[in-house]
Amino acid sequence: MKTIIVSNTTLASALKESLAEYIYRPACAAFCFAHPAHQQTAAKLNEYLQACEEQNPHESYLILADAFASTAYNETALLLERLSLQDRAVIYTGASLPMLLQLYDEDESATDMELWKKLQPILQKTA
Repeated sequence: MKTIIVSNTTLASALKESLAEYIYRPACAAFCFAHPAHQQTAAKLNEYLQACEEQNPHESYLILADAFASTAYNETALLLERLSLQDRAVIYTGASLPMLLQLYDEDESATDMELWKKLQPILQKTA
């Protein structure tokens, strides 16, 4: 499962950098949809998702967004739909450092579906 952080400002990058203070080389991607470069960011996210799909056509995606209905959220949701990935992806809003730290504390040996089931209460509680 790939973890992706998206935000309208530099929050996504800041969260990834902060996470690196606790976790060695966090395996997540960060995309900042700051205006006026949000279209370039959408193109970069598109490239990233396509590269992930080339490596593993059954990959699943956990996407953490800063806010519901933000540009980052909307562009990501549209892109998932365009690439027909919406059935293998979930977007949660309210991304925060505590949320990321709890995600990285979870058991990575669980299957993707088992992990998602375990993550739902954590994500809802920390959002």
